Amino acid sequence: MVDKMSNLHYFRSKERMKVKQLERDNCVGKLLKEVKNLKDELKAKKRSIRECRNKELVEREALIELERLKLDEDKRMNYERNVLLMLASMEQIEKSQLNMLRLVEEEKKEREEILNKMHQVVKEMEAMQELSMVNEELQGKIQAMEEMNKQLKEKVEEFVEVETLHKGNHELQEARKELIEALKHTWSSTGRANIGIKEMGKIDEKPFLRACKQIYRPCKAQLQATTQCSLWQENLKDQDWYPFKTIFISDCEGNISKMEEVVDEEDEKLKILKEEWGCDVYMAVATALKELNEYNPTGRSVVPELWNFKEQRKATLKEVIIAYMVKNMATLKRKRGTEVYCQ
Repeated sequence: MVDKMSNLHYFRSKERMKVKQLERDNCVGKLLKEVKNLKDELKAKKRSIRECRNKELVEREALIELERLKLDEDKRMNYERNVLLMLASMEQIEKSQLNMLRLVEEEKKEREEILNKMHQVVKEMEAMQELSMVNEELQGKIQAMEEMNKQLKEKVEEFVEVETLHKGNHELQEARKELIEALKHTWSSTGRANIGIKEMGKIDEKPFLRACKQIYRPCKAQLQATTQCSLWQENLKDQDWYPFKTIFISDCEGNISKMEEVVDEEDEKLKILKEEWGCDVYMAVATALKELNEYNPTGRSVVPELWNFKEQRKATLKEVIIAYMVKNMATLKRKRGTEVYCQ
């Protein structure tokens, strides 16, 4: 019985171990199976995530492309809008010019009406000898001014026609010279008016005066400024001094399109001027040099030019006509006002 019990116990222990081994094997198998399932699920999820990312990237690229197309469309619309605004601005300028001409015509009619009224007043007051003499004198001046305006207008209209048909030729230059000679004694060259006569190649004294005020007392600053400005004006006339250099200007494709002469900043005299007197004085002298090189490179003397001071360019004959007529009309109105006041 003891042996049987011992054998039975042995077999039971053995069976129990087999059962445990089977259970262990089953657990390991389940674990391996679960691990495999988890790996498969992980791969599927990775593949799904990768597909989602690819899809998202494609959508983003499509969105970016859509935004780029929208931006291009906005640029195109802005460009078209700017072109329309530019055209509208040009049209407005043309309208302004037409309005100016219309105002000139209205001023002319008004002047004629005033002249007619003045003639009537003169006839009514012929009995007063002294007043009659004054009126006759004024009338003579007005008629002389009208005749001069008429002649000038005819001459300038010829000049405008010449400028339109033969711009830049010798006849136009001669016409501008004659007009400058006719107006240079009556028009200011200080630049206070929009249209006037500018002396090209003349050094502006204002930068010298500002520089001298920082060095000298006020009583001596003006004299020193005038002296230094005159000294450098004489230096500009020196034919042996040529502070220019030639540069080549290229187009957008890199090809040389033209040559241009500019002031040489490395010139010894100009470097000393800049060091002693500063940039403003240097720029005033450099500007005068450029003007002389453009207008009178051989003679190096100051040249008068019809000038638009507001836009810093040559004035056209049309601008000069309008400015001259407006100025004369204003002068005539003042004289008429004085005459009416005297009456």
